[in-house]
Amino acid sequence: TSGTQPETVNPGALDHFAISAIASPQTAGTAITGITLTAQDANNNTLNTGPSLFTGTVTFGGTAGITGASPAFTAGQLTGVSVTPITAGAGKTLTVTASGKSGSQTFDVNPGALDHFAFAAIGTQTAGTAFPITITAEDANNNTVASFGGTVNLTTTAGTITPTPSSGFSSGVLAGYNVTVTQSGPGKTITATDAGGSGKTGTSGTFTVSPGPASKLAFTTEPSGGTGGIAWTTQPAVALQDQFGNTVTGT
Repeated sequence: TSGTQPETVNPGALDHFAISAIASPQTAGTAITGITLTAQDANNNTLNTGPSLFTGTVTFGGTAGITGASPAFTAGQLTGVSVTPITAGAGKTLTVTASGKSGSQTFDVNPGALDHFAFAAIGTQTAGTAFPITITAEDANNNTVASFGGTVNLTTTAGTITPTPSSGFSSGVLAGYNVTVTQSGPGKTITATDAGGSGKTGTSGTFTVSPGPASKLAFTTEPSGGTGGIAWTTQPAVALQDQFGNTVTGT
């Protein structure tokens, strides 16, 4: 003998958010679309009715660099969500948070297409003396484009630079590549341009180049006049210079 009595059971209080599966890999700078977010209680019931009905919004976060906030949920759920990761790497996360409760989904993010080249800082150098530079191929969000294995042409505001083009990048990085420049002075830069013809470039921060060792004397002002017994109308001036014609001071 049995009996039944129908009753309504409302979901419990908000405990967490469920995020629909996100395929791997995604691409930095490219939107991930069609995500569904669901507000759930501790027993994974959707908060779609009763006192715990969730119609609020969530804040985006996580290690994939996704930021912002969602539109309002409808009956505990939000469909068709679009977010854009900007940080490349394995095991990146999207998190959503509201009222101290959260949810997370993990996926891989590949870097985007080559956008520019970034230089490591360059300290004070000496004209005619080789020094190492490190250049990284990066996407628009400054992720290393590990697939780039090409070369770059180098130019500089410090006279001439050799050798150029560079040797090939390894996993998107040209590390410790030795170059030589010829012109001394402050505020010098080096620019790298993709030798493969993509038109992508990057310029270093400014650095100072000191003159090389003294190697010659040179007139900086030539004398003029030339009549015996009569003083020159322009007096000569002589400077101590390195091999590239940079004035060597303090010697």
